[in-house]
Order: sequence, then structure tokens, then C-alpha cells
Amino acid sequence: MGLVPQRPDFYDEADFRKSVVFVAAKPLPKVTPKPLPLEGRYEGPIEPGMWFDFEPGKKHWYERLLVERKHGEHLWCRGGRSGQTYYQEPELRNHVVPAQPST
Repeated sequence: MGLVPQRPDFYDEADFRKSVVFVAAKPLPKVTPKPLPLEGRYEGPIEPGMWFDFEPGKKHWYERLLVERKHGEHLWCRGGRSGQTYYQEPELRNHVVPAQPST
């Protein structure tokens, strides 16, 4: 006697109760890390695989960027709003802070 649906959205209650685990009565809130404030030029390393917060504190400019490629001063980054974008490293340093890890 398997978990065979009688309708696409309906299962026999006895079989259903054997197959599920209760997690929570309400959905858990999504944890979004707060970006660090932009306080001057970032002088640390910028390498592929690093995450940065671009223009934190500016609601319509803010996004989290992943550095995908680096060739000299040329950087290719991917963000949630802009997709893949190109930056020159000296200019990007004026607009980013390192991203805080998600917990």
C-alpha cells in the first residue's frame, strides 16, 4: 500500500501520516544578513569567488555581487538585480564592502 494519490492534490490520510514529518506550524522567517555600511574605499583583496555588497544603504542601488572572473583590473561580477556586469577594479573599490556570511 504505497502513497498513491487519488487526485493530484489528495492522499489517503493514513499513508500520508506515515510519510511526513511535522516541521513547524508557521513558515520560518527568511534570514537575510544586513550589509556593512559603506565607509570609504575598500582596500582588501578582490578575487574570483568573493561576495560583495554593492552600494549598501542605497535602496535602489544595493545588490549582492559575486566576482566571477578577474583579468588584471577587469572584473566580471554577477548580481541579483543586474545579472552579469563588468567593472574596473579601482572604480569598484569605491562602491563595495565585503559581504557578511549568511547564518
